[in-house]
Amino acid sequence: MRPRPRFHATAPANWMSDPNGPVLWRGRQHVFYQHNPDSSRWGLMHWGHLVSDDLVTWHDEGIALRPTPGGADADGSWSGCIRIVDGEPVVFYTGAAGTGAGHRQSVLRAVGDAGLTGFRPDPVEPVLQPLATATGTLHQRDPFLIPWDGGWLMLLGTGLADGPGGAIAVWHSRDTREWAYRGILFSLPAGGDLDTGPVWECPQLVQVDGEWVLLVSVQLPGSPDPLCPYVVWFVGDFDGTRFAPRASGLFDAGEVVYASAVSEAADGRPLVWSWIQESPALRGRGDLGWSGAMALPRELAVRDGVLVSRPARETDALWDESLVRRADVELAPGSGVELAEGVSVYRLRLAWRDAGPRVVLGRDADGRELVLDATGGASAATLGAVGLGEVVPGPGRDHVLDVCVDASIVEVFLDGHALTFRLDVELSAAGAISVAAGGRPVALGGVELRALASR
Repeated sequence: MRPRPRFHATAPANWMSDPNGPVLWRGRQHVFYQHNPDSSRWGLMHWGHLVSDDLVTWHDEGIALRPTPGGADADGSWSGCIRIVDGEPVVFYTGAAGTGAGHRQSVLRAVGDAGLTGFRPDPVEPVLQPLATATGTLHQRDPFLIPWDGGWLMLLGTGLADGPGGAIAVWHSRDTREWAYRGILFSLPAGGDLDTGPVWECPQLVQVDGEWVLLVSVQLPGSPDPLCPYVVWFVGDFDGTRFAPRASGLFDAGEVVYASAVSEAADGRPLVWSWIQESPALRGRGDLGWSGAMALPRELAVRDGVLVSRPARETDALWDESLVRRADVELAPGSGVELAEGVSVYRLRLAWRDAGPRVVLGRDADGRELVLDATGGASAATLGAVGLGEVVPGPGRDHVLDVCVDASIVEVFLDGHALTFRLDVELSAAGAISVAAGGRPVALGGVELRALASR
């Protein structure tokens, strides 16, 4: 059986994708997810259900929301959100039914029980069929609600019918049952240096450090299926009707993080949950047993107008006492130091000034070396001769690298900029972890390597 990651949550079996409706309810963090209970491949979507008391240990509560035969979600209970309305947890999600010209996507509303283990439709019929009212867009889906002016705004991801270009449609309601269309909140044409594509999914709008932050998941055309390569962030101004961006960038510089969703920590910090896809080489294979994982929850900050992220502070409890802790390590050009061997699940933190190091994160079972090379400014990740992505450090002379390695999943944070990748073959416990200088001396202000805590 294919081994699972140690600290990234997965479904008990079969397909996991988009995190749905993450919500803090009665002191516990609930994260639902798109789930096909019958296959490790994409198919008829249900909502799986994870719950945690500490953001470290997760329990799967089974299927919370399932398609209704003959109903508006007969062909899938797709992505959405949960909001507390008049003291009750209420889910808003996209239901799909029909094929070809008869295909319909609607927004459905359902009320959860005390443990959020099940939901009853309220009302039975959809509360919104966007294309029956709004024109000029493709299908609108993945509702995200925010309280506004004594009522609610609903954001739906879509694309422009006369595009190509991604767009966010916005609706308003006083009671979350009857909705009025307010038009396009924000749109961009496809293409450009940062291609935001023809369709946006899973819109999320949240305030971070007093700034409005919009996240959209970019769907690009692909064959035979659409590609879901990345999430884009925008920092800008929002007046309840329109969003005007001032800055933008990739939420994660890899090609496996998608469908990011926002909730709150107990102290009000915004947290972001994301789906980590399988590596491209594994996506087309047959039955994998299980597929997809949940990224570590991330907390957000806006620094000099730019969105940055880091693993949520609660996840520090994942890690045991330090295997290695050193301060002020000086590396001469071409020299290096081995930190550990026999560890394939760990967290590594490095700090340096000016020139960056070449970091060997281990070897996979095929003997390929996994490297994060920061000697040239940007940090390029490679596995043998295969490029895995690049993350650019922040401005200034001082830099901090934080890497969480979970055998086949690697999450990299450099000055708050993230890069996540999946490996086809897990890292071997026989591989050594080391740090070396390139052609210039490297001054490491700190080195810390921690193993996973026993649980």
